[in-house]
Amino acid sequence: PTTVPRGERDATLPDKLEAEHPGILNWALEGLQRLLANGHFSGDRTPAKTEDTWAKWGNSVKRFGKECLNDAEPDDALPTSDIFQAYLAYCDDEGIPAETEQQLVTKKLKAEGYETGRSRIDGKQRRVLCGVRFSGRGEGYRDADADDSSSATGLDGF
Repeated sequence: PTTVPRGERDATLPDKLEAEHPGILNWALEGLQRLLANGHFSGDRTPAKTEDTWAKWGNSVKRFGKECLNDAEPDDALPTSDIFQAYLAYCDDEGIPAETEQQLVTKKLKAEGYETGRSRIDGKQRRVLCGVRFSGRGEGYRDADADDSSSATGLDGF
């Protein structure tokens, strides 16, 4: 579960891997032989490490909330659209699957104890999470989204 920073990712990696199919198959067969000979997987993780991995991949919304949102004054509020865009950037940066519907992300955050409502922001009524603000890390994802025209879904080119 290592993430390669966006600027260091190899856009031609799928083509390179396709060219290596025979070597990858041989490597997998060697691993299968070792598994059969040993009778177990090598490098098994501790239960705590396994739980951490499941948490990372299993509930990206909860993880985003813990790492990117902080409690704030009751009158403070963040538009759910801003939160969703930061969430997509977060998942893209972490290399984890993202929920693709803003409504579902908001619903999951509400299930985690965040309160939803409406607030007037820049003269417009907006759906918001109440009593929260972005953490420093969350601000970075909100700011990164404004600087990056690509979407975390990678479908903008279609």
